[in-house]
Amino acid sequence: MIGRAVQSERKVVRVRGAMTVMVTVALLAASCVGPRLDVDEVLDQTASEPVAGDDEFPTTARFDALATRARAAALAAEDDAALQVAASRAFFLACDVRMQRASLERIDALPRPTLDEVLNADVGLPADLRAEVETLSASGIEHADRALSLAHDDSPERTRAMLYLAINTSIRAWSVSASRALFEGLGSDCKRATSACLAADESLEGAAPLRLRGRFLARAPWPLGDTKNAVELLRRATELAPFTLNWMFLGDALYARGDADEAFAAWQSAVDAPAGPGASELNGYHRELARRRLAARDAR
Repeated sequence: MIGRAVQSERKVVRVRGAMTVMVTVALLAASCVGPRLDVDEVLDQTASEPVAGDDEFPTTARFDALATRARAAALAAEDDAALQVAASRAFFLACDVRMQRASLERIDALPRPTLDEVLNADVGLPADLRAEVETLSASGIEHADRALSLAHDDSPERTRAMLYLAINTSIRAWSVSASRALFEGLGSDCKRATSACLAADESLEGAAPLRLRGRFLARAPWPLGDTKNAVELLRRATELAPFTLNWMFLGDALYARGDADEAFAAWQSAVDAPAGPGASELNGYHRELARRRLAARDAR
C-alpha cells in the first residue's frame, strides 16, 4: 500500500511539473508576439531638413525623415544591396536617437542623479518608446538580411550588412522584455551577429564591430557576459579609433569591472575626443552622456 501511494504521489508530481512547464511556455509564447506597430505609424515624416540649432542634438523627426526616404529607395530597388544597407543604417539611427534623447530626459528629471542611475538611464524606459524601437529595429533587421542575401562574399556591402544586422539585433533585444528575449533566443542572436561582424572587419566604421561586441559582453548577463574580454575589445577600439563613443563604452566596461578611476579617465577622453564614423550624427548626445557620467562623480 505504501509503495502504491508513493508511486501515485510521484505521478501527481510529474503531472503537475509537466503542467507547470506547459503553462510557462504558453505564457512566454503569448508574450513573444512580434512588433504590434506598423513602421509607417512609428516614423515621424514631418521634418525633412535640419532646423536651426539642430546640429548638435538632432531631432527624432529628422532621422525619421531620413529613414522614410532610405526605406522607399530600398523598396523600389530590392535587388540593390547598398540601398538595403543604407535603409538598415537609417533605421538604426531612428532607434538610437529615441534611446539617447529619452535617456537624457530621464537623467534631467532626477534632482541629483547617481552614477548608477546615469549608467542605467536606458533601463526601463517607457513601454511605448520601446515598442517604437522594436518596430524600427525589426525593419532594420529585414533590410540587413536582404542585403546579406544579395551581396557577394567579401564585398563591402556584405560586411556593412553584417554590422547593421548586429546593431539592429542588439537594439531589438534591448527593446523587448527579458522573457521575450529569452524565449526568442535574442541573446544568442546577438552573440552570433556581433561575433560575425567582428571576425569580418574589426576596424569598420570607427571600430564599430569591436565597440559593439565589447558593449554586448559588458552588459549581457551570465553566461553571455564577460567584462574582462569586453574591456580588452573596447581598449582595442580606442586604439584603432579614439572617438567619443568608443571611449564612453570603454569607461562603462571599466566601471562595471570595478576600475572607477580608469573609467572616469575614459569618460573624460570621450568628452574631449572627436566624433567618429558610424553614428557621428548622434555624437552630441554621446558626448553629453559622457559629461553626465563625469557630473555624477560626486553623487556616488
